[in-house]
Amino acid sequence: MRTSLFERLINKEVVSSPSGELIEPADMARSIAEHLTRLFNTRQGTLPHLPVYGLPDTAHMVRSMPGSYRSFQESVEQSVSQFEPRINRFSIVSLPFRPHDSKICLEIHAQVLGEVAIRLAVSCEHTGEVSVKRLTAN
Repeated sequence: MRTSLFERLINKEVVSSPSGELIEPADMARSIAEHLTRLFNTRQGTLPHLPVYGLPDTAHMVRSMPGSYRSFQESVEQSVSQFEPRINRFSIVSLPFRPHDSKICLEIHAQVLGEVAIRLAVSCEHTGEVSVKRLTAN
């Protein structure tokens, strides 16, 4: 369903995609989190036609903590910039590293389709598995 300019102006709870389809912000955030989970769990070099898709060896990064924290953050930032076009602007917030947890945690604060702010929690376990979850507003 295409949205008119008037509908977009009066209804901030519904986002329209470039094709004019109505999308609930929660659905958009969920879709982005699912895509980023797939992206971050793909190792660079896995796709021969797109060798930069994904992240470097995250298990190695976690084992090299705390020295590799910045490298992980930069890899996430570069991947989001390159492969998630629905995010217009974003920043990454580093959460304190807790050695007893053996994981890296970040938050992504993003602007989606220029209208909706979302927050995502990124967690990289000692095994290298990365999860992305939507954080709800308080």
